[in-house]
Amino acid sequence: MIANGSATSPITFSSLDTGYDGTGEWGGVIVQGFAPQYGQGDTGVCYADGEAWCNVQGEGGDFVKEYGGAIADDNSGIIRYVRIAEGGLIAGPNNEINGLTLQGVGHGTLIDYVQVHGNQDDGIEWFGGTVNVTHAVLTDNDDDDIDFDEGYMGNIQYALIIKNQTPGAVPVGSNDPRGIELNSSDASYTPQTAGVIANVTIIGGDAANSAGEFGMRLRGSVTAAIHNSAVTGYDVTCARIDDSDNDGDSNTPKIDTPITLNNFLCDTVGVAFNKEEPVAGSTVTEEVIVLDANYAITNDSASVPATDITALDNGSGFVFDSTDFVGAVKEGTTPWYSEWVIEGSL
Repeated sequence: MIANGSATSPITFSSLDTGYDGTGEWGGVIVQGFAPQYGQGDTGVCYADGEAWCNVQGEGGDFVKEYGGAIADDNSGIIRYVRIAEGGLIAGPNNEINGLTLQGVGHGTLIDYVQVHGNQDDGIEWFGGTVNVTHAVLTDNDDDDIDFDEGYMGNIQYALIIKNQTPGAVPVGSNDPRGIELNSSDASYTPQTAGVIANVTIIGGDAANSAGEFGMRLRGSVTAAIHNSAVTGYDVTCARIDDSDNDGDSNTPKIDTPITLNNFLCDTVGVAFNKEEPVAGSTVTEEVIVLDANYAITNDSASVPATDITALDNGSGFVFDSTDFVGAVKEGTTPWYSEWVIEGSL
């Protein structure tokens, strides 16, 4: 797939009606590649020794075919300056189409400057694969916005997540409008799943709070480090972190969830640890978060020393920008999203 737009001429995927204010009006963008996927239940990598491909059935409907393989640097093309709006077709129970679905997509693929708006399911979901993503705007999506599982191994930097801001809004069906969901527990136990995330701002709203949701749900044996990021606008808690269960027995000891929150700014509702010990090495500040018109955080605590962020080594050589601010946007600068996002979506 080559969708290579520009800031002044972005590419838009949407339904045929006028405007971009709908939801669930069509499917979404699905990209499949030959990068590794790991089976839930810790069944291991999808390919056998000596094979370059797998036959993992893709999610999203009967027309979505197989994906996965042994090629970590697989190249599925370019998605740059792309806007995906009004999607989220429900194909069946627990079988929906995300705004951008990445199934076994390798790190030879470029994904940069992408918006998912008004999707009825997740904004972006990674099923295995190694593709890195930078500069994402995720707005009005009814379920999670960043969701990776099934052995995804990659890096994400700069994401502005804004949940539905309509007063009195409620999610569709059983959707749980979290900003980030990482899950490797119970039937979804896949301990190979790992990622590093930096410079994310998550802003909740009535739809999320009516469901009693959290800004982030980090659950199970997923290894993740979240740097220079913030959550505001959630009534329950900024983040809930749960230990892992891999045998379905609530009476047996749980497996630790290796999550680190570094320079994490949280509204006064705090972080909930459903685990024996707080996350080692984490730095969390709890205070009322103030945003300017560009969604930059103006709190003094949002200014932090610039440090090198260690990327997850997925073979891509990805290097994080060293930032001295918390959140997706730095105060006093021109936002990186300003020219190309859907008008009226922010």
